[in-house]
Amino acid sequence: MTDLGELALWIALLMAVWGAALSFAAGAFGRGDLLASGARGVFVAAWFVALAAAGLWWALLSDDFTLRYVARFSNEELPALYKLSAAWAGREGSILLFALFLAALAAVALRNGRKRNRALMPWIAVSLALMLAIVLVTEVTRWNPFMRLSVAAADGRGLDPRLQNPAVAVRVPLLYLGYAAAGVALAFTVAAAVRRLFDAEWSGASRAWMLVSWCFTTTSILLALRIGYADPGSVRYWLWRSASAPAFTNASEAMLAFVIATAALLGGVRIGGGWRQVRPTGRYVLLAGVALTSAALVATALRSQQVVELADGGTVRAEDPFGREWSFTSQGASRIERPNHFVTAVALRSAHGKSGARFITSEIREYYGPADRDRFAPYTTAGIRVSPLEDVVVTLEVAEEGKARVRIGFVPLACWVWIGGAMLVLGGAMALWPPHPAREGLV
Repeated sequence: MTDLGELALWIALLMAVWGAALSFAAGAFGRGDLLASGARGVFVAAWFVALAAAGLWWALLSDDFTLRYVARFSNEELPALYKLSAAWAGREGSILLFALFLAALAAVALRNGRKRNRALMPWIAVSLALMLAIVLVTEVTRWNPFMRLSVAAADGRGLDPRLQNPAVAVRVPLLYLGYAAAGVALAFTVAAAVRRLFDAEWSGASRAWMLVSWCFTTTSILLALRIGYADPGSVRYWLWRSASAPAFTNASEAMLAFVIATAALLGGVRIGGGWRQVRPTGRYVLLAGVALTSAALVATALRSQQVVELADGGTVRAEDPFGREWSFTSQGASRIERPNHFVTAVALRSAHGKSGARFITSEIREYYGPADRDRFAPYTTAGIRVSPLEDVVVTLEVAEEGKARVRIGFVPLACWVWIGGAMLVLGGAMALWPPHPAREGLV
């Protein structure tokens, strides 16, 4: 299965080039049969990209350490879920995942757009096939995930601990889906520019694809913010990507894509007939989400924090931004060993007024590779007590025998940022979705 992966990439590349060439000829000479053949080339390319992705997943799940990629991003102790998500832990795998999504959405767009946008379809096919071919050329010539080691590794280095998070496993594919959908929207725009045909059908189909991109990208950004909020050790990772980290995943790139997609969507609404076509309920949910998120973000600026040292069993008192007094009692620091990392943890019993006491736990995790080699940098996860009024955030900084230094923070209305963000995505999808006739260009 692994050996078929690289061959599948080359076949997919050839099929993408074939699809682009025949689709161009179809547009130049008005040949419907050539367009059909070119579209089939894209469909075949999509199947072979899927086969290549399956080959990489098989290599990860079967611990094929003859592959350099598997040796770099997996090991025998890694849980199966994270072996699957390791497929986009590195640049080689992340480009393959993007190619998979781009090929799949291109196939959907070509299959469902044949009855509408007929004048644009040859040039849409050309644009999509060329984009896929460019990505695949990069994959097979520069970032090939199927490169083998001269000598097989006994075990792999393992997955970066910042990626061993279910939210991260979901966030990255969502972001790539957003980028791939934006690529389809771009193909519609390029085709309209070639034909100089900016009509309502083009507007509706292009805006529908951009909406799909916007929803996926916005959800991914919200997840990234939540991950960085709960795991302080990941903040620098999302803002400044290292050379070995996945392509297209840092926060600045995702935010740029979000801004561009939002501007395009708002422009598309005007082209498609203005706000008269906006569904009222969706617009109200969208506006409520914007207002709620904005107000919550302003409120979080009132956050406060303090760093304290607590002996085991010791208690400290702190005042939140609302003037309420809290007590925090240390349950003692502990250090335990898990299959591929050590954990240093401290639990604080938090209470204020007549409210019930809750335990908040923060950890410092130290991951290591085979024979205690290739140790990753320590990684901190915060403990959070969530309530509608504020979040109480505890972050362990240092733990020594009999005592620990922790940062205790209060973040007003923090949970409403995530609730407002969810309303923003839902309301945007409802309010900006094109009317029924144009929607057929997507579904």
